[in-house]
Amino acid sequence: MIFRLIDWYLRRHGYRRVQASAQFDWVPTPILALTEEALLLVEIEDAKPQGGEYKRHQVYAQLIKTHPESRKRDIGWAVERAVRRFHGERRNT
Repeated sequence: MIFRLIDWYLRRHGYRRVQASAQFDWVPTPILALTEEALLLVEIEDAKPQGGEYKRHQVYAQLIKTHPESRKRDIGWAVERAVRRFHGERRNT
């Protein structure tokens, strides 16, 4: 009951509940779209021999160039979600 109330309220403000491993996270819908795009970029960058922080920065820089209207903290959140999803999916397979 309480989750339905929270979902209703946050949906009115542009958020959506998504499952993050064993818990739920409320994420704004624009960040969900950025996360999907960042996930594709993370897959491309993962093939390169550089370190993880360099790859993360490259994904972040590409998203800033592609979406200059987005806030940088939203892009950072999307990149972090994409990196965690990518590495979580690779460990499970």
